[in-house]
Amino acid sequence: MIGATIKEFKDAFTGELLVNGDWIVANVETAMAWPVEKQKFRFMDLDIWVIPLTLDHYPALAIKRPNNFSKAKCEKILLHFLSAVCWVEGVGALVDGIGGGNLPRPMGRVKQFGYSIRKEFELEYLPELQDARLRLALAIMREGRGSNIPSHAFVSYYRVMELTVASKRDDWINSHLSKLSGFHAATLKKLSERTENIGAYLRNEGRNASAHGGEEPLIDPDDPSHARRLWEELPVMEALAELAIEEELGVETSHTNWQRHLYELAGFKALLGREIVEALVLGKDISGERSVEVPCISVEISGHPPYETFKRLHPRPMERVGPHQIQFALRTEAGDFGFNFLLDFKEERLTFDVSSMIQAVDDGSATAAEGMADIGRFMRDY
Repeated sequence: MIGATIKEFKDAFTGELLVNGDWIVANVETAMAWPVEKQKFRFMDLDIWVIPLTLDHYPALAIKRPNNFSKAKCEKILLHFLSAVCWVEGVGALVDGIGGGNLPRPMGRVKQFGYSIRKEFELEYLPELQDARLRLALAIMREGRGSNIPSHAFVSYYRVMELTVASKRDDWINSHLSKLSGFHAATLKKLSERTENIGAYLRNEGRNASAHGGEEPLIDPDDPSHARRLWEELPVMEALAELAIEEELGVETSHTNWQRHLYELAGFKALLGREIVEALVLGKDISGERSVEVPCISVEISGHPPYETFKRLHPRPMERVGPHQIQFALRTEAGDFGFNFLLDFKEERLTFDVSSMIQAVDDGSATAAEGMADIGRFMRDY
């Protein structure tokens, strides 16, 4: 990841992380790429800090506890946040102890290899966890994905099914197998050769065999063939659990959310307001609607340093160019550099042609030269 470097422990903690308080820290054990820069997110009415990964300390999440929140409530919200992040990332995580103190100090450990890092989390989409059943489903999913014991993971995924699909789980599984991706085709073919009722098979030979110890069928941890079979079938069970959460609880995966492209126009929708947005979606007249004040906007590329020329660009008046489309332009104060975008509210897309979106005037001045240099770097980064 560009710009991602693991820091020394003392260099990772600056600013608000050095302010004394009643800090609560969850030490995280995960294979997901963890940030090397501190981040703060607002979640369930609290500020959640992502504590950077360092070579000699755990990656962690932290809350500076407000007086009106109990320690137990803060601990639960920390784990709810971790479960939501794991759902978006499609990976698991376990918590290796919750501690705290006057500063947000994670537990120490020595681990020189096996890290996967990123500069920071990009959480444009994070599900809201108002429903207790949803919170539990994502928590169980997080633990299942974070476990390296196949029988434990299998039971976790089936627990998700028990939580989300109230009855007739065998029938639900059998009717949804066709929705799984081609990645699972080989395993599904083997399963179909073993049984006509894959749902019942996964329940008996997977869930029951993993959870029970007094009757057949059962999973023997000392029999490698049992572990091999479960590892082979586990991705199917995981995919079914994810599908159950998405369909039965209505929580999109990040892939589904990305496919809908809702993030592309989200900021503009907030500026325009519900009435104008609904009119554009339906192709109705908006001439009588209120005028819209758009603030200065900076254009950047995630993971790359900012471009001085593209900081605080001034918006030009929006122009409607179709039933559902608005032309939107940004310019420097002098008007010599800028960007053109098309906002399509029917297709939920922000579109542009990267080869022509930058409007530049080179008058031979130093400012123009700096602008052209920024354009060149922008194009290379893009």
